[in-house]
Amino acid sequence: MADFMKESRAVHFEGLGWFRYTTVSAGNGVATKEEVSSDQITGLRVQFTPDRTRNMSGGYTRALIADEGITFMEWLGKESDETQVPEDEEEEAGNEGSFG
Repeated sequence: MADFMKESRAVHFEGLGWFRYTTVSAGNGVATKEEVSSDQITGLRVQFTPDRTRNMSGGYTRALIADEGITFMEWLGKESDETQVPEDEEEEAGNEGSFG
């Protein structure tokens, strides 16, 4: 995921949504394209856009709104040894799935 995002690509997890980098800038903008510079960028953030599905009435339901058995847990800052993936399995696990 990080490699795709470093290449300025959006990453899609089917059924969940899209992740992409956006920039935060200072000031009120500039009048011409020649005045634009990287000095105006003050931060970088990850924007998440949830997937959505069309329902029978023509409206949309966003991912994470409907009860689909998704549960959340608080991350406490450090994984226990029981939850860490061994290094040799990390490489194999990283090749699974689709990033769209």
